Amino acid sequence: MKRYFFITIMAVAIAACENKKVGITFDSNTMPMQTVYDAKTMFTDRGQLQMLLEQPILYNYEDVDRTQVSPKGIEMSFYDTASKLQVYMRADSSVNSQASKLMRFYRNVIIYDYRTGDTITTEILNWDQDKRKIYSNVYTRRANAEMITTGTGFEADEQMTHVEIKNPQTYF
Repeated sequence: MKRYFFITIMAVAIAACENKKVGITFDSNTMPMQTVYDAKTMFTDRGQLQMLLEQPILYNYEDVDRTQVSPKGIEMSFYDTASKLQVYMRADSSVNSQASKLMRFYRNVIIYDYRTGDTITTEILNWDQDKRKIYSNVYTRRANAEMITTGTGFEADEQMTHVEIKNPQTYF
């Protein structure tokens, strides 16, 4: 009797386990193909530093856009031909769609222009690399030693030499 009871219990246990998935399942559509920690990328032209890109964590995805996500912050430093720092930019996170060449920065976006002393702050910033344009459509603040200008977004060229605040209100 004990033997039949033991065989019955084992058969029930085996049958119960047959249809269950054990362990962790990964979905290649939602998981990054690669994770990079403390990523530092230097962009140069003929040996001259043009841009330094720093990201504490970088996720690379294998989707159609070849998306890169920096969830823990991003810093970008732009240099002139003499390797002198011109513009510094940081944000709490970013998403780079490499195929469409559109990079978006989110939360606490700060741009500091060393040439003019201007500081631009906003919550969302877009960089269209094909059009060579930087823009935002949300509240933006531009400040320097002489004045503060606020508006509902801005547009600028990649070099930040022509910056236009939308619907500006200026305070001296």
